[in-house]
Amino acid sequence: MASTNQKNRRLGRYELKEEIGRGGMATVYRGYDSSLKRNVAVKVLHPHLITHKEARARFEREARSVARLHHHSIVEIYDYAEAENGDVYIVMELVDGYTLRDFLNSRVGQPLMAEGAALIARQIFTALQIAHEEGIVHRDVKPENILIGKSGQIQLSDFGIAFLAGIGQMTATGQILGSPTYMSPEHIESPSVDARADIFSVGTILYEMAVGQPPFIGNNPHQIIKRVVEGYYDHPLSVNPSVGHPVSSVIVKCLQQQPERRYQSAAEAVTDLETILNQMGIDEADRAQKLYVNNPAEWEETHLPAVVARTLQMGKDAQKSKHLPLAMNHLNRVLAIEPTNDIALSMVNVLSRRRRLKRNMERIGGVAAISVIVIAIVLAVVMYRYGKSSDAQARDQVAFSKDMPNPPETEGTGEIPREAVSAEKRGKNGPREESVSPNPDRGTTKRVVIIKKDTEVDSPLSRVIISDSALDNGSERVKKQRTSPTDPPPTRRVIFNPLPMSVDIVIDDVQKFTFKATDRARDLSIGSHTIQFIPADDRLEPLTRTIDVVESESPLTVPARLRWKPGTLLIKSNVNADLAVNGRSLGSANEPIEIDIKKGPSTSFEILLSARGYHPIEKLVSVSAGKTTEFVVQLEKEQP
Repeated sequence: MASTNQKNRRLGRYELKEEIGRGGMATVYRGYDSSLKRNVAVKVLHPHLITHKEARARFEREARSVARLHHHSIVEIYDYAEAENGDVYIVMELVDGYTLRDFLNSRVGQPLMAEGAALIARQIFTALQIAHEEGIVHRDVKPENILIGKSGQIQLSDFGIAFLAGIGQMTATGQILGSPTYMSPEHIESPSVDARADIFSVGTILYEMAVGQPPFIGNNPHQIIKRVVEGYYDHPLSVNPSVGHPVSSVIVKCLQQQPERRYQSAAEAVTDLETILNQMGIDEADRAQKLYVNNPAEWEETHLPAVVARTLQMGKDAQKSKHLPLAMNHLNRVLAIEPTNDIALSMVNVLSRRRRLKRNMERIGGVAAISVIVIAIVLAVVMYRYGKSSDAQARDQVAFSKDMPNPPETEGTGEIPREAVSAEKRGKNGPREESVSPNPDRGTTKRVVIIKKDTEVDSPLSRVIISDSALDNGSERVKKQRTSPTDPPPTRRVIFNPLPMSVDIVIDDVQKFTFKATDRARDLSIGSHTIQFIPADDRLEPLTRTIDVVESESPLTVPARLRWKPGTLLIKSNVNADLAVNGRSLGSANEPIEIDIKKGPSTSFEILLSARGYHPIEKLVSVSAGKTTEFVVQLEKEQP
């Protein structure tokens, strides 16, 4: 926070001390109430807004409205006044602590456990519920306006400032006042908003806490605004599957583009969050929230086993109730937290087979239905044509019988003279061969079928010889017929569990697929295989593993933890100083130093620069994976 000396400056009975915060609308000072003998926070409106009559009127109206709110989750307003010198200020409760932004920054980009994020969001919604019931809309809910006291109590501050800023919501330069990252679409496009705009804002904060980054990100405010208005963001589960389906559902509902599709009140969101917490065995939410923010790492370590066990049980219950997609959602969260959980892996494998079977049966059913229709149509056409053909043949036969004289009989032979055979029967090249001759001297044609297998071992074909034997004909006709296929080579189900999960998987440089929570397994042949994990985030190192697949009925799990690329730190100094990082000497200034990033994508390090005859410098720097971080420092000489 900035610090400015304000000695001897007074506003009425309030003595202003150091500056503790500054925003687009006002500056906040640590103050002292000389009448009531207590420390306070004094928010002084910026001078350029003091001359604006409408701004002053709105500021006063909002201050008096918020002063009616008395709740432990809301920073209390003590006083509103206008000084003789024209300053307009609000006197508020002084919260001795830090902001939610400071809390998130301390996590170094690591997301909060979903239940911990739900505890914080519930407290914010509770504060908004009190305000909304009084008809007050905050309009600027963001991590910087959420205060955390030393006891862990969360309080919402800065009510009404965004509305004050909304004199048309635009400055003379056309720039939107406020924080676009946390604004609702309707707030960006219009100054007239209702309580559902605040609900959207809390949804963005819950997303950032649980996922590890805001939902709407861009290289500049214009890109962020465009994505907010268009509703373009990655689903929480696609970025961090460990968020789980229940919390991600709350996030998605808060971030609906149309206000009527969001929660219609903060109380509704509180109810859903409390239900989720109760399912995880987290009671007394107020107390749990304070314990969490005071020591998040210990709280998460303590509660994680119970959360995994309860989520697994929810997956089992959903499976028994035949809610397979819901069961998969719960099991995917378990595997995101514990990639080698055998029970979850086995259940996912079973459910995956069932879903594939169901899809295949649906496809087969569709194909069968189409086939029946096609066959019916073909039969109808054939029968129609056959009927016409039979009628025509009958008419021709009648005509032929009428025109043809009776054939002469041959005594004693019982044969029809060859002259009586029709030209059609004989054909162009003479009389057609009959398969059965009425001449007893010729005998009857005998058909013999002989099946001979190919002598070639690898041939998939067998030779079928069909022989038509007769006294006057010994010819053979040969045709080939495919035998039943050989048994397929044995395979084994292989389940991949990469971390992070946003990767492409390449198998033996041939088969490639994008890993998804619902598409994590392949059937591989027995033997050795090369598996490549190619991350979507270029700050991660690709990973190649060789696995041996042995024959077994149980699936093989292949975990893969991808590492962050090392970062490069370059400290530019006026002298060649020695450089220590986290107490370990790594080199000197003015030369690049490679630093391992264990918890990415960025990590904070304490550096110490020291040189003989110069005052040492200690600094906290953040180094990003795969990137070069540069700092310029100036060491001062020691006094002789």
